[in-house]
Amino acid sequence: MHNALNYGTLNLPFRGPIEEIRNLSKGRTNNSSLIRAEGALWVIRRGSPHARHFGIDRTQEEIVLQSAANARIAPRVAFCSVEHEILITEFIDGV
Repeated sequence: MHNALNYGTLNLPFRGPIEEIRNLSKGRTNNSSLIRAEGALWVIRRGSPHARHFGIDRTQEEIVLQSAANARIAPRVAFCSVEHEILITEFIDGV
C-alpha cells in the first residue's frame, strides 16, 4: 500500500520510514491501516475509486473531520489530501 505513492513528496506528520503497518479494514470506500513511524502510531486511510459511486465528498468530509477534531470528539487530523485521497489521524487506543 505505502509503496504505491511517493510519500516523500507529501507533507506527512513523520519523515522517517514506516516501521510497521497493519491493515485494519478493507471497506467499500476506504482502506485503513495502523502504522508506526518514528515511534508514534497513526491511522492512514486511503480512499478507493468506489467512493465516488456512493456520493462521498472528500472535501466536505475533511471540513467535518477537522471540526470534530477541534471539538475534541475525534482524533487530530495530522494530514489530509483530497487530491491523493489520503487521511492520516492520530491513533487513539480503545476507540
